Parts: sequence; C-alpha cells; structure tokens
Amino acid sequence: MRERLARWAVMEAGRLILWAPVFMIVGIAVYFSLPQEPAFQWGGVGLVFSAALSVFALRRRWGVAAWWARAVFMLILGFALAQVRTMSVTAPMIMQTTDILPVEGYLERIEQRPGSQRWTVRTTRIGGMPSETLPHLIRVTRRGWPGEARPGDLVSFRASLSPPPAPALPGGFDYGRQLFFERIGAVGFSVTPSRTMWRPERPPLAAHIDDLRTRIADRIIEKAGDRNGPVLAALVTGQRERIDPDIVDQLRDTGLAHLLAISGLHMGLVCGFIYFGVRTVLVRIEALALYYPVRKWAAVAALLGGTVYLSLSGGAWSAQRAYIMAVISFGAILFDRQAISLRNVAFVAIIILVMRPEAAMSAGFQMSFAAVTALTATYLAWNHKGRRARRGLLSRAGLFLGGLSTTSLIAGLATTPFAIFHFHRVAHFGLPTNILVMPIVTTAVIPVAVLGLMAMPFGLDGPFWWVAATSIEVVLTITGKMAALPHAVGLVPQWPGSAFVLLVGALLALCLLRAPWRWASAAALPVAFLLVWMTPRPVLFVAEEAANVGFRPPAVQTLHVANRRRERFAMTQWRHYFGLDPDARLSALTDLCREDRCQAEMEGPYRLSVATTSEAAALACREDDVVIAVLWEERGLRRSCRALLFTADSVSRTGPVSVLASAKGLQVRTVNDYRGNRPWTHGTRSSPSTGLGG
Repeated sequence: MRERLARWAVMEAGRLILWAPVFMIVGIAVYFSLPQEPAFQWGGVGLVFSAALSVFALRRRWGVAAWWARAVFMLILGFALAQVRTMSVTAPMIMQTTDILPVEGYLERIEQRPGSQRWTVRTTRIGGMPSETLPHLIRVTRRGWPGEARPGDLVSFRASLSPPPAPALPGGFDYGRQLFFERIGAVGFSVTPSRTMWRPERPPLAAHIDDLRTRIADRIIEKAGDRNGPVLAALVTGQRERIDPDIVDQLRDTGLAHLLAISGLHMGLVCGFIYFGVRTVLVRIEALALYYPVRKWAAVAALLGGTVYLSLSGGAWSAQRAYIMAVISFGAILFDRQAISLRNVAFVAIIILVMRPEAAMSAGFQMSFAAVTALTATYLAWNHKGRRARRGLLSRAGLFLGGLSTTSLIAGLATTPFAIFHFHRVAHFGLPTNILVMPIVTTAVIPVAVLGLMAMPFGLDGPFWWVAATSIEVVLTITGKMAALPHAVGLVPQWPGSAFVLLVGALLALCLLRAPWRWASAAALPVAFLLVWMTPRPVLFVAEEAANVGFRPPAVQTLHVANRRRERFAMTQWRHYFGLDPDARLSALTDLCREDRCQAEMEGPYRLSVATTSEAAALACREDDVVIAVLWEERGLRRSCRALLFTADSVSRTGPVSVLASAKGLQVRTVNDYRGNRPWTHGTRSSPSTGLGG
C-alpha cells in the first residue's frame, strides 16, 4: 500500500498550478466571509511570510510541506487581492432614500427593457449634495419616454434615489455587494425624461461601442422580428433586456439559459467558425498552403474576430473569461503547443481572479469554470485513449452528435450543484433539449450571425438575419414543447453551504487529480445529502421594516404570508428558499385575523401573532411564542414581553430576519449578522444587530 500511494503521489507531481486558482478562491471566500473589514496589513504581512516560507521549503526540498507552503501562499494571495480590489473600487454611497432631486451626470450606458430604460450615470451633481459624497455611478430606471440622450452625453433629470439594496433574507444574494464592485452607489427611478446639456464631438470609445451595440441590436430586431430578434440580438451583442420574460423562463426551464449569456460556447463558436473558415479557404490556395503557416494565420484571424465579438458583447466577465481562454488556446497554436489543457483553464482562472477577485463569489463564474474544467478533463481522458472517429460522413456525423450529447451531459452534471445552490431548480429535460437544439445553434445560428455582421456595413445583412431568426424560431418551438411537459422543472429547497462545498470539492478532485485516489471523492455524495437532510430550515421570515411576514404551517408544504401585495421580491425569495412554485398563489394571514391581531400556528409547533396596535401586541406577548408588532415605538413592550418580539423599528435596524426552530428553541438570524460591517454595507443601515430578545 505504501508503494502504491508513493506511485500515486508521483503521478500528481507538477500539478499544483491546477489547484492554484482553487486555493485563491478559498482565500477570497475567507475574505468575504469576515464580519469586519480586516486591517490591510493582514494580507501584506501574510503574503510576505507565506512567500518566504515557500521559498525556504523549496530550497530545503521538503516535498509535501513545500507543496502545502505554496498552497498557503496562493490562499493568502487570493485574500490580499480581494482586499486590494475592495480598496480600489470604494466610492461614496448614499445612506438613505431621497426625495425627488435634480441629477446631472454623464450617461455611461443605456439598457433597453420592455417598457423602460435603465441608465448608468457618472454623477456630477445630485441636488445640494456635497461633491465629496457624490456616488461615482448611479443606476436609474425610467418608464415612459426616456428622452434622446446617447452614451457620452451630459444629461439632467429628476429622480428619487435609494441605497444599494441589501439581501431579502439572511444568506440571500447580496445585490448591494455586486453594485459596490461596479462602483454604483445608488439606485432609483427617474420621473422626467433625460435632457441633453452637452454632447461631445467625439464620444469616449466605451460610449461609442455601447451606442454601436444598441444600433446593431436595433437593426437585428428590425430584420428578425420582435419575437426572435431580441434573442438573436442577445447572442450577438449581449443585450438581453428586450427579450420577452416568457421566453427567458422557457429557456431557463429547459436548461438553455446559457444561450443568453455570452460565454465560452458563443466565443468558441465564433472563433472556431472564423478559424476553420479562413483555414479552409487558405488551404485551397496551393501557393499559400505549401509555403506559409496558414494554420497560424487562421488563428490570428480567429483572435481578431474574438476581439471584435468581445467588444460588441459588452465585455461582461463571462465573455472576458471566454476571450482569455480563446487567446490562450489560439496562442498555443501560434507557438505550436497543445491548445486544450487543464493548465490553460487554470491560467485563465488566475487571470480573472487577479483582475476581479469578487467574480469568484458569483454563480456565473462558478458554473462557467465548473463546466469548462469538467469538459476539458473529459476531453483529455478521451483523447488520451485515442477514441476518435475519422472515417466517412456517417462516422463524422456520429462523432458530432455523440460529442454534442457527451458535452451536454458532462456540462449539465458539472453545473447541477451550482444551479441547485444558487437558483433552487433543476431542468429535468435539459439534456435531451440541448441535444435537439445545439446542432441548430452551432450550424445555423452562430455562423449565419457572423456572416450577417460581416455583411451589415454593406447593407446586405437582411437575408442572414432572416435565416438566423427562422432557426431561432425552431429553437423556441422545441423549448416551448419541452418546457410544457409535466415535471419539466424540479424545485429544490436551499442547500446548506457545507453540502455545496463538499460536492464542489468532489468535482474538483475528480477533474484535477490524476491518480486513482480521485475516485474516493464519490464518498462526498452521501455525506452532502445527509447534511441537506439534517440542516434545520427557517420557520419564519420577516421582511424589511416588518412590512411582511412569511411562515410555514405545521405539516403543510406551503407558505403563508401576512400580505400578498407587499414585499413581492422578498416573497419570491422565500418561495425559492423552500423550493416552492414561484407562480403559486400564497395563502394570506388576513384570513386568520380579528381586528388588530392575526394568529396562526407555525412549524414547531409555535404560535405566531401579527399585531398592529400596542394593546394587541401586549396581549400577544403573554399568549404566543413569536410576536410581530408593526410599530415604530415599542413603548416598553420588550421589557414585559415573554415572546420573541420583532417590531418595525428593530427589523429596520437589523435588516430582514429568519427564525429557525431547533432542539434549543428559536434561533434568530438577521441580514446584518451575515453582511457584517463591510465597505459595501455602509449605505444600507447595516450595523450589527443587537437586542433581539424574547
């Protein structure tokens, strides 16, 4: 056994680079999980110390110790990069919702949506706010006629602004943190159209590209129609805002939501089409094919096409990841190296993490790299065994369809844990739908769209968009029929983080390890499902300022709320947490009310009361286990209340609340407990919670 383990250890030699981004992600996750912002010296001192330890261990040839010393260095590097990134993007945020104020600033971006526009504005004036407290960027929604401003213009309008929103429930998605790293310090809505105060003769390059993307999207929709055009425009320009929400749901429910995000699939198809197209033309010219490296010329053409596509797609980080992967892959062709390898995937991940460490916490980054890592590992294992079909048309067609099926299966299995953890849903017919749809996308949509872009400057693009739109219609017809099948979507309650980490670790071990001990990672599966089954779930949710309440009745798989019209986004998040149908009608607590007090039974069993007067709250404090008093003044209730008491005032200070029932009784969790005191929480009154008694 010792000899076998030694041989296996030799097989893993030189593969630390594959694990480097994993350790960096661990360091980044540690940074974001801290309740307080760490001192800057932590990252710097830790980085110097771990680097010195790594060099010392390497010189001493300590073997395993040297490997772990370098792993610790990569972990601390991720931590330090997250610190530096946070410091570099820190900008003022507004602290509370404002009245309607005059706003002036430079229009950075316009996003078209059904019935509205969303503007990103670099502010120069907001009412009488001092210049040092102005948010760097704000994001404003305008319904109605938006005005005629273009990106790069200096505009003015009147708007009401709010701080970046906090999560709707403890542990939920932190949209405010995402906006912080985009340097957006306020969100709101405009009550007037934009008025152009100044228009530059030469707009900035970013504004020019954004305006070009919008005009290309408008042209595609004009030629392809209002149903298929927005989908086709999203594939070309990355602008998804104009797609019908029903179509988005249809694609999501059939496992095809990835079609709407510019990612490795799109970049690979565009660059691959250009590479093989240019190469096919050049090898037909004998004088070039015999004496010049036409393969490398085709690689350069593919990189140029990928660069243009990256610009048109808006440069989202998923598109950046795909572009960097394309640069490394086609760069390997230029230098006569292997184009597809796990090492290249690791290099791309490291580059992304250095540029944007916060991307590691997003679902898009995690799902994208999970899919590409699993696919690359599978391809290398298959290629190593020499199982490639090269003969005849039927053999090639079989290889294409078999590869497509295998790709869909591997990518689906790799991303399923992430889809469950982040989105609480599984598309049961995702594999057959991908097998039916992807040949159409790869052969009749993306290649024709590339030709359409090439023909657009000459005004000859109309037929290409018609062909692509017809193909999109076939795709939507297939997905519509598959989404309408019974049980097309499986809804899954929220998984605990421990189970998610176990499954991700098992996936990484299976893909990145070479020796047979990687199969031991399968033991993580039953442990993860045991954690899912054993983890207690909340029995009660309280929305911001106690504006609404959601709870689970005993022995009933449903959700009751205090009011079906308030805090609708929070109600959607509650249903997602429990894996309930988001379109199902909720039962209202008002059916159980009398005058100023509503009573109900929760899981546990515990008794809940929602009171609207201090007298009703005082009575509920004597009779029930949990009391929600929709009051801003407690009037001594907390001192005399034997129940767990929440008021509008206390919840406004702590953020939304969840209550868990365990053997130790009721346990309270708040949004502020999860978010802590960090730079991205300063605009949302997120001081740590105190005094939730009872």
